[in-house]
Amino acid sequence: MSIKKKPLESGLKIPRAYIGKGGDDNTESGALTVENADFAVYGRSDALTYSEITQVNGVYPRAKDMKIGKKRTLTTVGCSGGGNYLEGDTVTIKAPGNLSDFKKFTTTAGTLEDTLSAGVVKLTIPSSDVTVSLVDVTPGIAFDEGAELTYNGTAQEPEFSVKDGETTLNEHTDYDSVSYSNNKNAGENTASVSISGKGLYCGTVSKTFSIGKKEIELEWGESIFTYDGHSHTPTAVAKGLYAGDTCKVTVNGKETNAGEDYTATATALSNDNYKLPSEGLTRTFVIKPAPAVVIADDKSKKYGEDDPELTATVTGLKGRDTLVYSLFREEGENAGSYKITSAGEATQGNYTVTYVEGTFSIGMLDSVVSNLTAIENLKYTGFAQSLVTEGSVTGGRLYYALTDRTITDAPEFDGNSDSENKKWSTSIPAASDAGTYYVWYKVVGDGNHKDVSAQNIEVKIRKASITPVVSITGWTYGKPASKPGMTKSGNPGNGAVTYKYKVKGAEDNTYSDTVPTNAGEYTIQAIVAETDNYESGTTTADFTISKVVISPAVDIEGWTYGDTANEPTITDGSNPGNGSVTYAYKIKNADDSTYSATVPTTAGNYTVKATIEETDNYSGGTAVKDFTIGKAAITLTVAITGWTYGMYDENTNKPSVTGNTGNGTETFLYKLKDAADTSYSVTVPTQAGDYTVKADIAESDNYAAGLAMADFTITKADGDTTKPEKPILEEKTDTTITVKAVSGYEYSIDNGSHWQSTGKFTGLTADTEYSILTRKAETANIKAGAVSDALTVKTDKETVQKDKTITVPAKGEVFTVSKCEYKITDEEQCTVSIIGTSQKGRLTIGAAVKIAGKSYRITEIGAKAFKNNKNLTKVVIGKNISSIGKQAFYGCKKLKSIVIKTEKLTAKKVGGSAFKKISSKVKVSVPKKKKTEYKKLLKKKGLPKSAKIK
Repeated sequence: MSIKKKPLESGLKIPRAYIGKGGDDNTESGALTVENADFAVYGRSDALTYSEITQVNGVYPRAKDMKIGKKRTLTTVGCSGGGNYLEGDTVTIKAPGNLSDFKKFTTTAGTLEDTLSAGVVKLTIPSSDVTVSLVDVTPGIAFDEGAELTYNGTAQEPEFSVKDGETTLNEHTDYDSVSYSNNKNAGENTASVSISGKGLYCGTVSKTFSIGKKEIELEWGESIFTYDGHSHTPTAVAKGLYAGDTCKVTVNGKETNAGEDYTATATALSNDNYKLPSEGLTRTFVIKPAPAVVIADDKSKKYGEDDPELTATVTGLKGRDTLVYSLFREEGENAGSYKITSAGEATQGNYTVTYVEGTFSIGMLDSVVSNLTAIENLKYTGFAQSLVTEGSVTGGRLYYALTDRTITDAPEFDGNSDSENKKWSTSIPAASDAGTYYVWYKVVGDGNHKDVSAQNIEVKIRKASITPVVSITGWTYGKPASKPGMTKSGNPGNGAVTYKYKVKGAEDNTYSDTVPTNAGEYTIQAIVAETDNYESGTTTADFTISKVVISPAVDIEGWTYGDTANEPTITDGSNPGNGSVTYAYKIKNADDSTYSATVPTTAGNYTVKATIEETDNYSGGTAVKDFTIGKAAITLTVAITGWTYGMYDENTNKPSVTGNTGNGTETFLYKLKDAADTSYSVTVPTQAGDYTVKADIAESDNYAAGLAMADFTITKADGDTTKPEKPILEEKTDTTITVKAVSGYEYSIDNGSHWQSTGKFTGLTADTEYSILTRKAETANIKAGAVSDALTVKTDKETVQKDKTITVPAKGEVFTVSKCEYKITDEEQCTVSIIGTSQKGRLTIGAAVKIAGKSYRITEIGAKAFKNNKNLTKVVIGKNISSIGKQAFYGCKKLKSIVIKTEKLTAKKVGGSAFKKISSKVKVSVPKKKKTEYKKLLKKKGLPKSAKIK
């Protein structure tokens, strides 16, 4: 291919061409490589258009493969295929994949052709630029008239037509793939038909339709029932169902209790493809009462017993149902048969009731003898004794007879005779002498009890035991022997008595008739022989032939620590048997086990014990005597060096002691000089002043305690040497000058002769010059500071007031000062009563208040002054208060702290309920010396019991 020079139209672009190896113009062997250039154009500029050429393996096609024509632009909207094409080219245009909406291809020029492929069309490029769009359409799917559907047991496909606006679409041309879903069962717009676009249409569209429910027929079942405790209602069966379908009918109106004219109603079906008919939905039914029987149970009892509870057996009841009925029996308490009647309503709720009688039997009792027993452990007493307990019998009379044990047959019964000597009687048999007896008894029954045949009880009266008591008085060696004696009560039968003796603790076979004489311990035995009604008895008693008792006495004189010990001595005549003597020592009041033969030497209180050994006829003995080895005295002095406030030094100022010979523990106590000794304290004083130190030396083992005192002084520290600023004038009059008062400072107007803590000077001379000084005030521990330069102030000239009238508040007038209300109680004595306040939290009732320029003492708290005040939490009662009115603090529920400074309160001056119903947690502080009195007083005036008073 060659590029030739031709005349060109104005404005035509000429490409830059690179000619490579090649042959003739359009031969295959000629190859043209074009780099970075448009194709050359020859001929008329409006006649030729080169289509876009694509490189193949980097080489443009040969000239013979090029198409030459007019260039047109294809624009696509919503679809693919747009670009530049030659007029007459055929272009394939595609809709997007997975398109769900129903759309239509449209073109601004040319004609779109169906490719028989959904969503794909062809366009022959026209002689102009063209736009192809895929636009939304809403085709109308309309079902044919008369196509209303009713469930028929099969899937249904109603006929329909499709329109795009006024254009009716054709199946297989404009749409295809018709499908139905959910088109068998009845439902409102639950079935649907779907179509898919074809040709110029693409996407899918659906339309729902309804399938109506089929009306059934009802067939009702049994309508008469008998009450059985369960609910009943007639059943209904659905008729007219399609093959294979089932449908249950729901019936409302279940009833349980017996009754007539009940109504059952069919309300629902279990199969949603069917509906209830418009008629025949109700059915009346009846529940008849069930039969029940009340059978009175047979009952019985023994004569005299309480009736058992009457019961009945009820049959025919359902579940936990009950009937109301009553039971009663025929009157009578004697043995026999009686009728039990059951009665009640014939018809009770769900039942028709039948009542059946029962039988009540009263049986005869055996006579029962109770509490008739032999009295056990009877012993001869000398008096007649009942042999058996008093028996009791039910339903008859009890008779007794008495024989000795040799008679084994019961006496013939004669209890009902009038004989005075009859053997049987209703009295309990009695006997006095020891022996064995038979007590016979029998029962004669009454009309409702049986007789009890004669029976016996064996009873014994044993011989009375004796408790002989022998007594003998011991004697002292060498004295006459005492005679034994026997008490009358110990030998009531006067049995013969013999006496024997032995050494105490010796074997019994050593008893002898010989009376002992030597000193020692012995036993005497008294033997009493038995009699008809008394047993024999033996008793013993111990006695002593005593040694002669000695009364030893010991004496010893005490001594002082370091002196020679004194020896103890036995008092003459206190050791008549000449027993050997030993001495032992112990600390006084120590355990006796600490006695030692060693003579003590250290100071202390001791006891000496003299022990005298016993002899054959004389007792031994001990004697003790307390004595003291006194502690040696010490002579003490104490010295101490005073110091300046704040300058105490342990090494320099600690007290020192001389004369502590025994090295006793040193304790130093301090008090203010001339103060009571009870104020001594171990605390070293720190405040300036005169003091006394006391050295208290504890006693040591051998030396006595000691005390020594010395006086000393803690002097005040020097004051601040820095000169303060001059006083600051606040105000002045013709008679007063007031400077600003600063805490901790004092002021003088007479060149330091007198000092005061307030900055106000009164009673001055008018039109006179004064010099005012200030300094730090002296404290308890620090001297006054340096004096300032003088502030010179001249008082004002005297002011003369004419016709000045001073109004004095009258008694009874009320004034409010600092949120508190005060009433004048005495204008001459200048006293007031506080009668109320609007103060919250803490209230301080001071000693006085200034009213109309004058000071008034606060002496009273008015009645009900703070009653039911919910804002007060703490109250301070001043020192001048002598009277508190009734209910003054009544109901102050938040009042938890009361400080009482006055000592003038009495029971008569504090009104009733003054402190009633205040906080139960209140704490009250009172003057120390008034605590006991005020505690009783405040409780009496309503203070809570739980209040703490200190």
